[in-house]
Amino acid sequence: MASILHCQVGSTPFSYLGLPIGMMIYTWHLVIEKVKKRLSRWKCTTLSFGGRIGLLNSVLHSIPIYFLSFLKAPKGIISSIESLFKSFLWGGDQDNKKINWVAWDVVCRDKNHSGLGIKYLLAFNLALLGKWRWRMLVEKNSLWMRVISSLYGITLHLSNESGVKDSRWWVDLNRIEDGDLMSNKWLSNNCCKVIGNGVDNKFWLDK
Repeated sequence: MASILHCQVGSTPFSYLGLPIGMMIYTWHLVIEKVKKRLSRWKCTTLSFGGRIGLLNSVLHSIPIYFLSFLKAPKGIISSIESLFKSFLWGGDQDNKKINWVAWDVVCRDKNHSGLGIKYLLAFNLALLGKWRWRMLVEKNSLWMRVISSLYGITLHLSNESGVKDSRWWVDLNRIEDGDLMSNKWLSNNCCKVIGNGVDNKFWLDK
């Protein structure tokens, strides 16, 4: 096919729309390296605590957003990225470790609840993927959704049922509210369906 189309034969991993394709671990290691590279340019000792919080919220959290918007990050990767964030927040670096004076879940609380307003990456990742899940529910008659449904057999019901095949990404999107990706069914518990003509609803299962 390459000789017929006069194109090069590629290999994995390769980049598509800014995302490395073919090796998931490589993808996340790339994100971690980007964070480390940015941190290496800053001197924690010359920044105030408030300055570190500002840079953490405005710069460091923006680095993985594009990846978190499309991919479900493994918990180990989330832990590695947050470890870098913690070290930077408390004034440490790769050579000098600092004590984490406050638990990270407290730091990630909203300021109105005695936190620092720093994003909790696991919930942030699920929220970004949840936006895709929401689009799947409200744009079910759009062309892109019909194509995806025909390719992967996606079911749009909020119940715990999935016919998705072959695609890890669409499987994760379809399972967001199933309880596997979070401790409770946070999406389906906050959504309801309008009966309409009843064609798109499972009477005994849908809310």
